Amino acid sequence: MYRNLLIFLLFMSLFTVLSAAERVALVIGNQAYRHTTVLNNPGNDARGIATVLRRLSFDVDLQTDIDYRAMRSAVRRFSTRLEGAEVGIFYYAGHALQVDGRNYLAPVDARLADKVDLHFEAVSLDLVLTQLEREPRTSLVFLDACRDNPLARNLARSMGFGRSAAVGRGLSRVSAGIGTLVTYATQPGNIAEDGTGRNSPFTAALLSHIETPGLEVRQVLTRVRNDVLSATGGRQVPWDHSSLTGDFYFVVGGSLIDEFMETEYGEDASAVHVKTSPPAYSGEIAISQNWIEPATGIAFVWVPGGCFWMGQVMEARHQVIKALGKKVYKENFKDELPHHEVCVDGFWMGRYEVTQGQWRQVMGTNPSKYRQGNNYPVESVSWSGVQKFIKKLNSQAQNSFRLPTEAEWEYAARAGTRAVRYWGHDSARACLHANIYDAESKLENNFGWQHHACNDGYATAAPVGTFSANEFGLYDILGNVWEWVNDRYGEDYYRSSPRTNPKGPGAGDSRLYRGGGWDSDPTGVRAAVRGRATPEYRNRSLGFRLIRENHSE
Repeated sequence: MYRNLLIFLLFMSLFTVLSAAERVALVIGNQAYRHTTVLNNPGNDARGIATVLRRLSFDVDLQTDIDYRAMRSAVRRFSTRLEGAEVGIFYYAGHALQVDGRNYLAPVDARLADKVDLHFEAVSLDLVLTQLEREPRTSLVFLDACRDNPLARNLARSMGFGRSAAVGRGLSRVSAGIGTLVTYATQPGNIAEDGTGRNSPFTAALLSHIETPGLEVRQVLTRVRNDVLSATGGRQVPWDHSSLTGDFYFVVGGSLIDEFMETEYGEDASAVHVKTSPPAYSGEIAISQNWIEPATGIAFVWVPGGCFWMGQVMEARHQVIKALGKKVYKENFKDELPHHEVCVDGFWMGRYEVTQGQWRQVMGTNPSKYRQGNNYPVESVSWSGVQKFIKKLNSQAQNSFRLPTEAEWEYAARAGTRAVRYWGHDSARACLHANIYDAESKLENNFGWQHHACNDGYATAAPVGTFSANEFGLYDILGNVWEWVNDRYGEDYYRSSPRTNPKGPGAGDSRLYRGGGWDSDPTGVRAAVRGRATPEYRNRSLGFRLIRENHSE
């Protein structure tokens, strides 16, 4: 009994850390330099790190190939997002240099013809560290930025004999503030390798170990150091300086807690906790292939298969209860549970929602309530109407198409993450990533959404591709229009279905749609959100996207 109580208290302590701690990150990768050597890997490095951090529930701002103004703006946004955060991460890959013992990060438009240009064309690392150290928190800085740098040599030549010694080789040591860990791809004063593969040696090693359950961050870095030493033949030695005041784990080893919860709560355990280890995931998150249906122009991307945790995560429960209350939550959101593991095979999915122009091309009509243009998503289509569209398209094309299963849709929407949304837990940031209800819109009525102020400029649906894509390259999979899936609604939420490629109940009167639409509140735009209706139901914010069937990568 006491053992069980002790384990439960440990679980509650870890759960509090996992669910309450806000994790934010700024990830920058600069490689397409305009006035100096173009690099091969920083873009891949940054995207890889951003993908992993999102899987680990970080709210990530990913920026690639940005100029001085955009880089300063990104740091400023990061400063705002850090307010109240428990963990902050800054990752940078690209050119950098040290002058007079200070480190500067190079935007893609940097020339650095004179020392004074440092203040107007480069971003001081001190600026970033100052933002991280304004409040007590765990702050982690990763700098894959010691590559051979012609900017430094040009600057040294411009400064002339006697002053050129101020421009050092590689980067200089920094003194990390309390609670901060700073990691360099190589030791101070040395040059790191860009790498000949997809990633630099340092970032490749970091990606390899960062999701290992139960490793404290300094243990992660020890493994990274050994991998880099091996990969570079001892030429490159990752270095770090730590003033951390406690242990930090990217992934807590939670097998004991999971075992206890399953024993105590059985099947419902997944409704009261979040798994602490990452899901198995097969393949690299990347847009590996694209295909366009020649007659309609419907674009598809290849989504590599893998396993993921389907259904509502605990953080979503907190957000919905806070916004709508416990009673509404219990009445309307129980069908997003239990949180369960599912695997899917790879598939081709529509990069965008099917548009009004594409529907008209196949059907000769436009059923949409808001007929704004060919590039807007078709809406006000029923599930049965979509089946007629698919049947006609299949008869005209040399390929076969269908709606996604619910499991395929959610897997694609999550894009390898375990957060509430593919960009993280934060519902307030939905305005930046998805077309949701505009609180300032005068359209017909305000739907009762009074507790947010998102003004994205679209009173109804936006043209497809207006908002950012997720890591699979899929646009508007959350927001814009709800999307029909093929499955029927069932009370058991796949408890009786196979773990791999489930297709939902074999009988039922209602079909499902997913993802939220332009008339949804931010709280309702989530990867796990589900709607159901009869096959003949139509709504002005309800559309669909397609799967291209029977074609492997």
